[in-house]
Amino acid sequence: MKRVVTVTFHYAVARRIDCEHCGMPYTYVYGETKSASEEQSAAFADDEQLRQVALRKAANSVDSLAGREQIGRGRCANCRKLQDWMVVTPMAAAMSILFVGLAIGAVLAFGGWFVTSEFLDLSVPIQIAVSAGLAAATTLAAVAAAVIGGPRLADSTDAADSNDPLSMSDEELLAFIGTCDGIGPFLSWWARAGAPPKVREIPFDMGIKDLSTAPLVLGNALAYETRSAALNRL
Repeated sequence: MKRVVTVTFHYAVARRIDCEHCGMPYTYVYGETKSASEEQSAAFADDEQLRQVALRKAANSVDSLAGREQIGRGRCANCRKLQDWMVVTPMAAAMSILFVGLAIGAVLAFGGWFVTSEFLDLSVPIQIAVSAGLAAATTLAAVAAAVIGGPRLADSTDAADSNDPLSMSDEELLAFIGTCDGIGPFLSWWARAGAPPKVREIPFDMGIKDLSTAPLVLGNALAYETRSAALNRL
């Protein structure tokens, strides 16, 4: 019998970048949850040791994810445009819809074959016709949905009508940090944007990764590298 210990991190990290459209720096926040488990024979299990190993596994995964250069999305707080790499194109949106539709069609085709052969005792030609019909109908529906829905689901770099809750200008960022009173500002920001940590999730504010050509001085207490190193020392 195995003893399993699972830990889940709920992290947030901010990125400050230069907008590729207007050239002005802005900061956006991004976060995720990441879980890791460790198991051992129940006869020899040490819960604290298992927890520490699971913590380190989860920490390494979070560090790897949060350290990626192009991750998350947030409109420029100055010109209100998305960066080009954040945009979901009509083709990408259509292909996603098509893939899901074809997967559903494959499941329906198999289901039709199974039902007609196991429960209805129909002849093989009829079984093939039913499965093929389900697959064809689903494929046509998927293609139509991709053609119609792809452009509608696609993003645009054009300015949005309202502010993006995931983005702040330098002035807004400094003012917001001043209101946090020692609380992890980026974790707080991520929670206010609609992603608070759940019960038993370990909250972790990973600081800000400043990729702008004109770095903003915030001190080591908020630096991404400092928080990242602390995460791996858990």
